[in-house]
Amino acid sequence: MPPEELADVRAEALDRVQGQAETLRARVASPGDGQAMSYLSKATHAAEVIAGTRTASGLLEPLVGVEVDPATGQPCATLTEVAAVIVAAQAQWEALEGQIDAARRAGRIAILAATDAAAVQAAEAAIAWPDIPALPG
Repeated sequence: MPPEELADVRAEALDRVQGQAETLRARVASPGDGQAMSYLSKATHAAEVIAGTRTASGLLEPLVGVEVDPATGQPCATLTEVAAVIVAAQAQWEALEGQIDAARRAGRIAILAATDAAAVQAAEAAIAWPDIPALPG
């Protein structure tokens, strides 16, 4: 196989790997650049509330009475409760993202090391994607 054909086969496999990683991420986080920025801002504010370095948050205060504590199924009654839910969700996301990214990286490395189309296909098929269930909310 000519090198340019192998490069095309690799590129297609790498695109599929990236797509699968995004599919898994979408099971636990809403897609979109704006949503990602919202998650990051909420996580920062929530960590500051928990640490006691932030006593008010125009970003989190509207979620009082709206955000639901998954442990109780009840709406959060305080800013601290909202912050605790967000901090816990961030920790859960980080653990899941670590698994997704490890599989993605291992797959990319194996695909890039493959010397022919069959090896690319085998490397892609061997990726050990984590079982990521969709999370509520």
